[in-house]
Amino acid sequence: MGCNILLLVVLLCGWPPEYITVLGYHRACQKNETLVHCLTNETVPEKRCPNVGSFCVPGQQVCACGGSLYRSGKNHICVEYKDCVPKKHDILLFLRQRMSIYLVGVTNIDYPKKLHLPLSCLRSLKGSLSSRGTEVSRPVEYEKHVKIAASDSSKLPQSTNEDYTEWSARHIWLHFWVDKVNKSMLHIDVMYENPHKIPIPSQIYVVHATEKCLITGANENNGKYDCTIWAPDDAVGNLPNDCRNVFLHDCNNPEFFDRRKHKECLEYYGLLAQKNQQTT
Repeated sequence: MGCNILLLVVLLCGWPPEYITVLGYHRACQKNETLVHCLTNETVPEKRCPNVGSFCVPGQQVCACGGSLYRSGKNHICVEYKDCVPKKHDILLFLRQRMSIYLVGVTNIDYPKKLHLPLSCLRSLKGSLSSRGTEVSRPVEYEKHVKIAASDSSKLPQSTNEDYTEWSARHIWLHFWVDKVNKSMLHIDVMYENPHKIPIPSQIYVVHATEKCLITGANENNGKYDCTIWAPDDAVGNLPNDCRNVFLHDCNNPEFFDRRKHKECLEYYGLLAQKNQQTT
C-alpha cells in the first residue's frame, strides 16, 4: 500500500504530525483561504510557517492560505508570519541561569555604532549572580577599544595598529528587573559605578525570551527591531528554532557572529565554555 492518503502518511510513513498540514481532502475553505490545485510535487501552493509541511494529491483541489498569510502548525489556521512562532517573555528564567551567557548576534546596521555598543565579546560569566523576586543582578564583561601610545603600536595586529588601539577587558555590574504588568519590558540599572561611561539604556523591550535565548529590540519600525540576541553556554552555536526564527524575521539585518568576522570572540567563548564545563 502506498502512502498517498494523508492519515496513512502520518501513521505509517513516520512523519511527525506537527510537521504536516492536513489539507489533502475535500472541505469548505475557511476564512483567509482560497481554493487551489495541489502541485505535482504533492504540496499545497501556499506559504508555511517554519517546520510546517504539507501533503496533497496532485491535481486535487485544496484550500490554501491566501495573500501574505502562512499556514500555522497550530490548528492549521492561516496567520501572519509574526504569529508563526509564539513569543515568550521568560526573561527571569533566562537571566537566573547559573551559567555564562553571551552576545551571539546583532542587527548589522553600522554595527556597533547603531546599537551604541563600541564593544566586543560581551558576556556575563557564571559564578556571580544575585536573584530576588523579579530582580536579578549580573556582572557583564566585554572588550573595549582603548588607545595606546604610538610607540607601542608595533605590538598590535596589522589590522589595528593604524589606529593605535587594542582590545582591553572591562566589566560592569548590572541590576535587572521585570515590570509586573508589562512583562516584555526589561529595566536596567548600573550598580556601584560606571567608570568607563558605557551608555546603558534604563529599559529595553524584549522581543522573545526563553531558557535558551533572550532577544532585545529597539527602534521598532513596521514590526522590525534593531536587535541583540544572547544565549547561554549550551546554546551558543546551537540555538533552537524558535530563537533563530524570531531573530531572523523580527530583526533588521540580523547577523549571527561567525568565525570569519568574529574569530577571536568565538574562540574565546569556546575556551570559556570548556573551562566552565571543567569546573561543573
